[in-house]
Amino acid sequence: MTHAGARMLIDGELLEAAEGREREIVNPASGALLASVPDAGPADVELAVTAAARAFPAWRDATPRERSERINALADAIAEHAEELGALELANVGKPLSVVREEMPVTVDNLRFFAGAARSLHGPTAGEYLPGRTTSSRLGCSTSSVATARRSATRSSSTPPCGSSR
Repeated sequence: MTHAGARMLIDGELLEAAEGREREIVNPASGALLASVPDAGPADVELAVTAAARAFPAWRDATPRERSERINALADAIAEHAEELGALELANVGKPLSVVREEMPVTVDNLRFFAGAARSLHGPTAGEYLPGRTTSSRLGCSTSSVATARRSATRSSSTPPCGSSR
């Protein structure tokens, strides 16, 4: 099982290493070549860090539902390809088959746990549940303080009350 054409995923594109170097991945048990992969250098790391910084605001501002759906999509993809991924892991590091068979379901379960956690965080870590809205729990408001704040805001203040639009 040799995988040709491996690339790095950076900023949504599959790329070779900027300096063109590759690293051979060899099965430790047989010595067989599994793949040649890009051998990233400083320019590749800089490109990836820049892309991550550019992508962060969208992830930061994603609703818990959106984050959960994306993490679950990754879990779905791993579950769908678990047999192939397990075979690659077995050939790549020489783990016992019994261990490899346990790893994919555990990986999927961990991702599903964190997908659920993305929807159940509280306070400033929660994110907003609706795009363009600030939830009252993020502002530390109780139901009664929301009503009081809204009444006060309609009278005089230019500061939006708890739970209002940003």
